[in-house]
Amino acid sequence: MARGENCPVPRGETWYGPTQTIDSNDLGGANLEGTEWEWDDILVNPTGGLGARSYRSPHKVVTLLVRNMSAGTLYAGQLASFRVSGLNILGQVDGLVDTTAEFPCAPVDEYLGSGGVRQYDLCHVVIRGPAMCHTDLAGAGNNVIAVGDVLVALTAATSAATTAGRVKPQDLSGATAVLGGEINGAIGRALSAKTTTQTNGDVLVNMTVIW
Repeated sequence: MARGENCPVPRGETWYGPTQTIDSNDLGGANLEGTEWEWDDILVNPTGGLGARSYRSPHKVVTLLVRNMSAGTLYAGQLASFRVSGLNILGQVDGLVDTTAEFPCAPVDEYLGSGGVRQYDLCHVVIRGPAMCHTDLAGAGNNVIAVGDVLVALTAATSAATTAGRVKPQDLSGATAVLGGEINGAIGRALSAKTTTQTNGDVLVNMTVIW
């Protein structure tokens, strides 16, 4: 059977769900970490969950199932940083991006409910196709996004800060090392726009994470 059919974790859900006990010494779904799945790009209905096949675009969305190895809960639309140490590259995330143009990273499944994904649970992150990402809290240049702009991770004080896990426009004005980081850290192009008055919102991004 082709990968992408009958995924054991539907989008909008996690492996354990909101209430099941998670034993960190006996984690379920280890064989699913880093597996790739393909979905239609559909809208969420007003009451939550997946809508009745209301299409946002004709494009496909590709996700990875990843384990949340960070110390806390991750939430829909936040940009999570992949844990690239150890053997399971791109199968686990270890928190939110907090460095400018940090890479590799990908947004947490936008369909997740308010409970997010708990520590050691599995959820989807989007690596290709349309996905919602959080924008800057501040009404400044990092929140000025035009359709077609290339986006990268936004810096933050720590991965636990409220400013972490967000995107900003790519900046090509820096010196060589900075410029290289901004180019290599590109995660996709904006499919919607933002201005300085639309802070702490969501921007639709055509994700193109390649590792």
